[in-house]
Amino acid sequence: MFGEVLETPEGAATTRYPTYRELADRYGVAVSYVAAYVKTHNCLRRRDEAKTRLALRVEAYQLRFLRNPSRFRWITKSRQIGFSFLFALEALSRCHLREKHTAVFVSYNLDDAKEKVLAAAANAQDLPTEERVTRFGRPTLIEQFDSLPLEDFQQEFEGRFVDETYSFYPYELILPCTIDDLVVYDDPTSVRTPEGRIVVGFDVGRTRDRSVLAVFEEMEGRFTCRMLKSFEGTPFAEQEAELRRLLEVLPVARLSIDRSGIGMNLAENLTRDYPQVVGENFTNESKERWATDFKILLQRRDVTMPRDRELVGQIHAIKRRVLPSGKVSFDAERNAKGHADKFWAVALACQRERQAERPRGGEIGVRVVG
Repeated sequence: MFGEVLETPEGAATTRYPTYRELADRYGVAVSYVAAYVKTHNCLRRRDEAKTRLALRVEAYQLRFLRNPSRFRWITKSRQIGFSFLFALEALSRCHLREKHTAVFVSYNLDDAKEKVLAAAANAQDLPTEERVTRFGRPTLIEQFDSLPLEDFQQEFEGRFVDETYSFYPYELILPCTIDDLVVYDDPTSVRTPEGRIVVGFDVGRTRDRSVLAVFEEMEGRFTCRMLKSFEGTPFAEQEAELRRLLEVLPVARLSIDRSGIGMNLAENLTRDYPQVVGENFTNESKERWATDFKILLQRRDVTMPRDRELVGQIHAIKRRVLPSGKVSFDAERNAKGHADKFWAVALACQRERQAERPRGGEIGVRVVG
């Protein structure tokens, strides 16, 4: 598609495009096969686009350097004759054409290194991250892209700078997942008979913060909010009674409840009587996991919530901060309405369920013969 760079008798570089017959003879296939391949992959149109996009001129001395197969190449040269551009172009080409190839520039100063990287970037296709991964990514990279939030992927794999403190959920990510006319109840008896799994999150509060109950229906990986209720200044006994009523009325598949601090007794009482209740510890690691799971759902538009101003504001208020220890924390500033309690209840409900590690101590292996 890009032709073959050849050197003319005068020492200049030129590009020649082989005919169908030449390509057929070279690769031992029929001419009709070459023609069909060119038509299927739009090679002629892509060639014209490439000519427009990359009007590159490689001089004869640059061409000789590129064709040198030596492991080490030493060159004595003057400045400003196009070798930074050449190194960048060669590295870019190898990264595309060679499997698992990584190019590393070691320069005598930062500005020189930046010059080479910018030269490579100028000749690379300017594609959105998702399209670039789809077109050029190998399966392992695509798997990483599917499992990471976009900003984290761009930071880790594209070298993009990310501020250490920023809103983890911008409004343009939240609002498309909200609906004005979504019917959300505050009593479990009002919720219609579900077609999917009912998953619940409960963030515990008492005096400074509110307790919040979030009920979602999950169908084929998509979550729809069915119930959202806050408990402000409500005694723990009443909160427990309300959760027990919920578990009796609805076919709850999982209820994740905060068992850190003041929620410990409530969680212990419920987990003792209901096997579908899961006590969750609020740590930096677990909060990062829940926040990341929820962001992936938003990016995929796999969660539907009411367009409630307070709920949207609490989700947007979550900040990602890098601590002095190098670890990451996710939290929101406390205000008169709480501490992003609705968000954490929603995140608990919508988390990706992971297989719990089974304790290995005391296990007995049994082999049945016959």
